[in-house]
Amino acid sequence: MECLYGLPRRFYSDAHPFSSAEFSEHLSAAGVQQNIAPPHTHFCVGAAEGAVRRIKRQLHFMANEEGSNWLPCLPKIAFMINNSVMPDIKVSPFAALHGFIPRLSLDNLLAPLRSVSLEAKMRELAADREQLRVDLMHYRERMKRFSDAKHQRVDFQPGDKVKLFHPGSPFGWKRGGFSGPHDVVQRLNEQTYLVRYPVRGRLEDRPVHAWNLERYHLPADD
Repeated sequence: MECLYGLPRRFYSDAHPFSSAEFSEHLSAAGVQQNIAPPHTHFCVGAAEGAVRRIKRQLHFMANEEGSNWLPCLPKIAFMINNSVMPDIKVSPFAALHGFIPRLSLDNLLAPLRSVSLEAKMRELAADREQLRVDLMHYRERMKRFSDAKHQRVDFQPGDKVKLFHPGSPFGWKRGGFSGPHDVVQRLNEQTYLVRYPVRGRLEDRPVHAWNLERYHLPADD
């Protein structure tokens, strides 16, 4: 990425990464003179070492104060460093690279994408959201079909033998399950039947919902 303010004619460095052969070749190809100077001289203000120290102090502070919650603070640290005006170039590093002053931490992430069409990115995002909506609709339909197949209502007639579901005790002293056979006495409506079953040793007729009933099948003879 090239600086929008143009390339310098002379480059002073006080950091080892800037003295690599690959970086020197790029500077030579661009016609930039590179001078390696020790830090804190009149040729170099120690900007690289100062930036490293600032980053290190901020990371230590976040790690000590926030504990394991310091990762979300990294964009704020990057925003602070990128938006700090450097005395030698009179602008911030972010403004030197991208040509504008960042206002939000999100600008640090969006700036490299400014060369890419943001409209294309928004179209991709809209397509992903539409696909997610379609997938969610298919998932709901599939779960509805599964629930309907699992909870098919069975019609009973008076005199049928059925099994009655007992939910059991929430404290575990009584287990839930089906008991029977019991007799269907009367059909009260589409979902409720009058079933005769023992309650405290006595047979009583009580209304039962259809979801709590199962058809009783005689055990097969061995």
